[in-house]
Amino acid sequence: LRAGEGSAARAQIAMLFDSSTFVEIGAYTKRGFSDFLSTEKSNEFEGVISGYGAIDGKLVFAFAEDSSRMGGAIDERHAKKVEELYRLATKNGAPVIGIFNSNGTDIFAGTASLAAYGKIMAQVNAASGVIPQIAFVAGKCIGISAATASMFDFVVKAKDAELYVSSPALTVAGNAQ
Repeated sequence: LRAGEGSAARAQIAMLFDSSTFVEIGAYTKRGFSDFLSTEKSNEFEGVISGYGAIDGKLVFAFAEDSSRMGGAIDERHAKKVEELYRLATKNGAPVIGIFNSNGTDIFAGTASLAAYGKIMAQVNAASGVIPQIAFVAGKCIGISAATASMFDFVVKAKDAELYVSSPALTVAGNAQ
């Protein structure tokens, strides 16, 4: 099975593109774990689906965070898939659609996850004003992910999705004092 086979992320990608036009990039990329952090989930596929296809006959690139794989946690390989997507999109002058739905990062990834976020944000920033970027918040988009989504030209949020940098519970509690 390909990464995310049968997942909501794969269904969203299928609905996004014209029938049979989606070409996945890095379909068999697996999570990166050191020997020290190796777990029973070390063999899981990466938590992002990325690629390109046609929407109304026009070339479009897209990535969808797959919360069914490691919670969609962002790590170095996740960032590399998104970086490659952006490289191809800017080279071809085509828009990028990002579907955000992640639980954030894996705590065991440590500072490597922060570096991964930085790499993704650098790509989004470099593409600003060069190609159109649309963020669709389909599920959880919290913290640095929310900051990243807000850098896109347009942000669309599903009714039941979560989009915030700081927890509303913390913000409300802090304002009550």
